[in-house]
Amino acid sequence: MPITNVDLVQLAEEGQYTFQVFDGSILQLFYAYGESDDELIEARLAYYMANKFPGLNAESDTEVAILDVTPISWLRIDYSQKEDDVLHSAAHLHLAGFPAGRLAVAGVPTPGQFIELVVSIAYPEQYREHRLNDSGDFKDPVKIDNLNSVCLRPAPNPIYAKVPHLRVPVYPG
Repeated sequence: MPITNVDLVQLAEEGQYTFQVFDGSILQLFYAYGESDDELIEARLAYYMANKFPGLNAESDTEVAILDVTPISWLRIDYSQKEDDVLHSAAHLHLAGFPAGRLAVAGVPTPGQFIELVVSIAYPEQYREHRLNDSGDFKDPVKIDNLNSVCLRPAPNPIYAKVPHLRVPVYPG
């Protein structure tokens, strides 16, 4: 079942988000650690994009109902120590349109890395303005290196040698 505007509003009204973006979209950032601060047990990082209907003024209950059930775009990265096989790797990405699909992810983004990902995907013009120069390179590469200097390093996993996957940057230092 797709996630809709109604679901997004419900999440917001129930305070089930870490913060809300200027356009009504929300981010959820959840990390659970074991007895030591470096033992990540579980994580859930999600972005739910509010639908934008420029110039649309719903004039009837039917139009409002259609807007309410319109699916929204979203992405979510899940991590669990308990899961780890080819179809359900410990860290994986879910995307709107493929909610049952799981794309393996080598590593778990830190809050800063996840926000950087979301802004670059969902708000490319703002990202370009604040992060990139006229050549399309980072204005401040040191800032990006620092963003990646503290990483939630993935455990070695033979799955990543055999299946296509995404990789969270790990600073070489």
